[in-house]
Amino acid sequence: MSELDDIRQRVTALETEVSEGRESREVCRRAADLFAMVDRDLADINAAFSGHNRVLQALRETQLEQGQKLVEHGGILTEHGEVLTALRHTQLEQGRELAEHRGILTEHGEALTALRDTQLEQGRELAELREGLAGQAGTLAEHGEALTAVMAELRVHGRILARLDPGDRPAGP
Repeated sequence: MSELDDIRQRVTALETEVSEGRESREVCRRAADLFAMVDRDLADINAAFSGHNRVLQALRETQLEQGQKLVEHGGILTEHGEVLTALRHTQLEQGRELAEHRGILTEHGEALTALRDTQLEQGRELAELREGLAGQAGTLAEHGEALTAVMAELRVHGRILARLDPGDRPAGP
């Protein structure tokens, strides 16, 4: 092996070592970035746990207060139960009255149905009468037109008679 080959091998080895060193530095930089991210995440988690502990303590205090309110509400519910019992008796009485009213309303409904049937029948009769009147209105219009024509003719004849000599006039009744 020549000295030149030896130098080339050594240069290649150095270049490999430098390249590996650069890669190692890059790996170290990435690891440092990951450690920084983990550190931030741990700080966030610790802050969240601290917040959760405060929330849990507040919930405990709220539950104690609510327990006292539930005892108070139990007494109120007992009173309401008594009122509901009284209301149930009233509703039963009103139910009987409603059944009686339902019977009356049924009778009225039947009467209204009969009246509606009568109105429908009368409506049909009115429609027939309207049709008859419409026909008569046409006939009256025709007669009016005929009378107007006769009146016009009579006026013409009246003007002609007015111009005639009194001796030429036909003898009237």
